[in-house]
Amino acid sequence: MNSESFRNEIVRLINEAKEEGLPYVDIVSGDVHRNLGGYPSRIHQMPTCCDAMYALKSDHDEVIYSPPKGKGATLQIRYHLTTTNDPSNLSSRIPPVGNTKVKLPNTLRGRSLHTKIIPTVCNLKNMLTKLVEVNGDISRLKQWEKRSYFAYQLGSIKEELLAAEPNEQIKLIRNHILNGDPSHFGASCIDIYLVAYVSETIGLGKDIFFHYIKIMGISDKPNSAQAIWQVGKGDGVYLGILNDNGTVRDWDFIAAWING
Repeated sequence: MNSESFRNEIVRLINEAKEEGLPYVDIVSGDVHRNLGGYPSRIHQMPTCCDAMYALKSDHDEVIYSPPKGKGATLQIRYHLTTTNDPSNLSSRIPPVGNTKVKLPNTLRGRSLHTKIIPTVCNLKNMLTKLVEVNGDISRLKQWEKRSYFAYQLGSIKEELLAAEPNEQIKLIRNHILNGDPSHFGASCIDIYLVAYVSETIGLGKDIFFHYIKIMGISDKPNSAQAIWQVGKGDGVYLGILNDNGTVRDWDFIAAWING
């Protein structure tokens, strides 16, 4: 089966799923792998599969790019998101699957992970330091510091932050995030979850993250991808939510964030 036929088969299965009202294409892509040979015989056609799924994104209410069910299929998706075309490197480049008790959805309580998530490069820790230095006078913050401040919607807890020690500031912000509506938070905050989502469900590393940003249509500019990665991972590590490699450190927090 050539690439065009392969893509057409994917389109057919996706359209069937749409007509049946199936919400997730991981079911459909699982059928694709079962019907067309699975891992590893079709591994070289994964770019075609992913491109076809992405091309049909606008026809669905939910983003349809999602790793299919099954170990082999997940490995294929993750392989496609690496920068190598050599299957012999697969086992060394694919990270272990993350926590299986908490499923990370590709939206956060209705908040899209793919729109309005490109931040100004300013980390939360530095912004808080400056906020204390200016005694809470927002007008004295730089523009990039203001964007971080408003992304976290800190106005409602500003006075508590100014009076708190650094460790207490972290606790205040964590609780603030969990008590808030994700749709009210800006890029810097939501990028923490986006970094966790890609790291835990797609694969580890900046290169994989950058590729995800591009194929999902978020941005094709490396600087934008770098900003999302840098701020999301940096703020996540500072708040004790993420590990330095972008994976989840505090699963209880993530579960609470997802469930509300």
